[in-house]
Order: sequence, then C-alpha cells, then structure tokens
Amino acid sequence: MLGLKFVLLILWCLPQFLATKISVASATVGMISTLALLLLSHYDHARSLKPSSLICLHLLVSIIFEIAQVRTLWLFHPTSYSLAATATAALVVRSLLLVLETRENRETLSPQYGRISPEIFTGIFSQSTYWWLNGLFMSGFRGELSLNDLYPLDEELLAKSLNSRGDQQWKGNKGAWMI
Repeated sequence: MLGLKFVLLILWCLPQFLATKISVASATVGMISTLALLLLSHYDHARSLKPSSLICLHLLVSIIFEIAQVRTLWLFHPTSYSLAATATAALVVRSLLLVLETRENRETLSPQYGRISPEIFTGIFSQSTYWWLNGLFMSGFRGELSLNDLYPLDEELLAKSLNSRGDQQWKGNKGAWMI
C-alpha cells in the first residue's frame, strides 16, 4: 500500500500529468497517512483483542473519497492510464486492508483466556449491526438453548459483583434518604 502511494506521488510529480501544487501535496499527505495507518495497525493488533474502530472508520471514509478520485482520474486522463491504474490498485489494496482490519483477532489468543464472549472480539461494524449474535441465533433456530449455550457475561455484570457493589452503596448511604 505504501509503495503504491509512493508511486502515485512520483506520477503526480511528472510533467506529463497536469498536476497542481494541491495534487502533489495531497499525494504526499496520502503517503504519510498510509505510513501512520500501517504503524497504528501494527501497534493496535499487538495490544488489542478487537479491531480498531479508528482504523476501520478511517479506511471506510478514505475509500469513499478514493472512489471519487479514481473515477475522476479515469475520466480526466483518457490517454495515459498509468496514474488512474495505480490509483485503482491503491483503492483495491485499501479495500482489502479494510476487510482484513475488520476480521477478529480470536486466533491469536492463548488458551489462558478461556471462554470469552464474541462481543469482545468484534469491531465497530459488527457491533453496530449486532452481527456477532448470529451464531447464537442459529443455535437457537436449530434447537433449544440452554444456559451453557449462552455467551459468558462480562465480570462487571455478574450478579456477585453487582450484589457486593450494591451492598457497599447501601451501607454507605444508609439513612441518607431518611429525614
């Protein structure tokens, strides 16, 4: 991806393309943002269980803008397709990066975590559409569900944890509501 952005920068600097200062600056910023995106993605995958919402949203928005740019390049440079073809290849690679970024990191976990709810591993798109519940829905469609079929609750939502916190609050505020 970074290589394609570098090639785009070089192509914009060539005199045969009617480049403006803004198009060269835009290609430079695109290359720098791609480098930052790759570094952030590497850092995020090493430290997080779920896909990065920031990276996914950045890729989605940039893909939308790149679609418009690629269309314009194909229409604007009909005799020389090298710039449009390189921009199209960069768009395809960016789209593949979005698909790869939205994948879950479940395979990289060690068995020490035990049974974890799939919600922990889902990215922004799966959480916004509740896609992670489809496995549970399919199990319920095929047969009856038992308590063991349900996903485990987060530690903070367990009844033991809530009871102890509720008791502490009750003891701390005892008599505060009485006049």
